[in-house]
Amino acid sequence: MVATSLIQRLLWVCQYPGFSKSLLGPYENVGVIQGRIPSSAACQVFYPAAADSTSNKSLPYFRPRAVQGLAEYSGMDPNLFQFLSWKRHPCQVHAPPAVGEFPVVLFSHGLGGCLEMYTDICQQVASSGMIVVALEHEDGSGCFAETADGQEIRYKSPSSKEPYSRNKVVNFRKDFLEHRAREVTRTMEFFLGGWKDEKNLDMSSNGVYETTTDVWKQVLEKVDTKKGVALFGHSFGGASMVYTMQREGQDQTKVLDGVNSVTMLDPWAFALDKKLIEKGSQSSVPYLSVLSEGWVTNPETEQVLELHVDNPDNLYYMPHSRHASFSDSPWWLPRVITRRFGLRGKKEARHETIAASAKACINHMKASIKCYQKGGSITEMDTSGLAPLLPFPYSTTELKLPRAQQLSSQKM
Repeated sequence: MVATSLIQRLLWVCQYPGFSKSLLGPYENVGVIQGRIPSSAACQVFYPAAADSTSNKSLPYFRPRAVQGLAEYSGMDPNLFQFLSWKRHPCQVHAPPAVGEFPVVLFSHGLGGCLEMYTDICQQVASSGMIVVALEHEDGSGCFAETADGQEIRYKSPSSKEPYSRNKVVNFRKDFLEHRAREVTRTMEFFLGGWKDEKNLDMSSNGVYETTTDVWKQVLEKVDTKKGVALFGHSFGGASMVYTMQREGQDQTKVLDGVNSVTMLDPWAFALDKKLIEKGSQSSVPYLSVLSEGWVTNPETEQVLELHVDNPDNLYYMPHSRHASFSDSPWWLPRVITRRFGLRGKKEARHETIAASAKACINHMKASIKCYQKGGSITEMDTSGLAPLLPFPYSTTELKLPRAQQLSSQKM
């Protein structure tokens, strides 16, 4: 107990976790609010803030109860993670938004995630002139969530009795995907105009945040619905966005017509059935996937390649990175620890994966917005300055691993 207390205090003194020092976009200030979307889920919203804005609130980066959920999910001592709730949020809490109108991006977290887990990449995308809504799914796939009536939801594990297989994953995760898709669709409805109903502006929040209706309304009035909505997700969150677009038997066509793009970081397409993947590969909505080195070298890459069979040019990978590199977790602890636990690549420079992948995602979203407004298709995405991000398939010489074509032919 004493040792744990000393470690967490040392981490706090050394200013862990560490966030990106500079933002990619023209908006140097990014604001943040938290609340609950009516009939959907809690969320954290990142938006371009006024240039002269300063935060008048000092709120924690991680909610204390989310820390407890994270510890339970990871099997670690919750006291070890307390410093996450001591850290001040890196964005301008409740800051007035910048002048202008901004398109909306909905972000879906991966397994074991929560609304704080991707703060770094969300603020990078928001700095480019977008409103990023990081949802906290209540399907039981995250480390923590809380319902509107205050009920806590923790991670639900699959049965260990049945051997791991694709069939087991697809069957077990289907209900999770359906729950997430409903939350995404309802959130889209809200941002596409549902918020204008005054009764929906009572954005009661949970945790330590106390977001007022006035702040929410200021941000919502900056939403540019003419540019559509971008779907964005990591791992199971990427699969969730594909599922949302391709599921059948749902009266949601009008809402999904407002989607301008789907952008994914290490999508866990393994959790999707074959029919959904085939439909996704033929989607008229432009897809982009950015993969970590750790993700392209596992046998479950096959489904990602199938998802991009009709648009292979929109597939990139990041050398030396790991699956967790797109989240905040590699920067919570010193390098020697995160590398030891596989959260960060041995040759991965600080924040380079976040910066490179965020730039590719921003470029894809902007190109998608242009084609959405013109009613055409993406003919060219700005690929300048994406290094060290590389097009897929990757160099066998560099990685000393099988080529993508060989990986995709492996037996499950």
